[in-house]
Amino acid sequence: MIALPLALAAFAFPLAAARANKPPVTVAMRAKSVSPFAVAPGFAGKVVVRGLRLDAATEVTADGGVTVKFIGKPRKSALPNGPPGSAGDTEAEVELTVPKDFAAPHVALKVGTADAVKLLVVPGLVAEKEPNNGFATAQAVTVPLALHGTIEKPRDVDVYRFTGRKGERLRIQVTARKLGSLLDATVTLYDENRRIVESCDDVGNDADPSFSATLPRDGVYYLSVIDSHDLGGPGFAYLLSVTK
Repeated sequence: MIALPLALAAFAFPLAAARANKPPVTVAMRAKSVSPFAVAPGFAGKVVVRGLRLDAATEVTADGGVTVKFIGKPRKSALPNGPPGSAGDTEAEVELTVPKDFAAPHVALKVGTADAVKLLVVPGLVAEKEPNNGFATAQAVTVPLALHGTIEKPRDVDVYRFTGRKGERLRIQVTARKLGSLLDATVTLYDENRRIVESCDDVGNDADPSFSATLPRDGVYYLSVIDSHDLGGPGFAYLLSVTK
């Protein structure tokens, strides 16, 4: 055993004692995302809030006359596939009812002491319907369109079909990362012969794609949404918007 010099020993022992008495670092409760992150007025159903330490929450509240309560207890949850640190390891399932006459653009949903997350409220919102993973099973929609969907598993493809007129100029946008989704989306517009009219992955440093396109002819068109890295799961939700 090697003896420490007296001066060094006198310094080391108080330092060790200070470290032993140092309080443990705690992580604040934090809500990182809600899925789905958009609903229509009159919605009644389940939403899931993911974040950090939500399993310690004992209450959930919402504004604007929205009724809300926990479904079971908040709990630990396996990390989904996606960028590291982009989703928490706990989740709270919430039963939520939005009034039919709800007019605000979003609901502020607060779990425990975490900051509130915004659940968008979009009039006329359409829900994705499976199976829609190819041209033959494409979900029929009309334009203008606001649709909430999810890339449910790795290599999943969501395809939508609509009728357009020659010369119509459309603005097509997928919002995902901005709303806490893990999805790094690519959106592609095809004509009725399944030829690409326009496609977009990122816009500069923005991972949410958007573009404008002029339809070349009358007929059927298709829109596909995929994850650029072939990932997928419950946290890979998106809002697809098509406007004239």
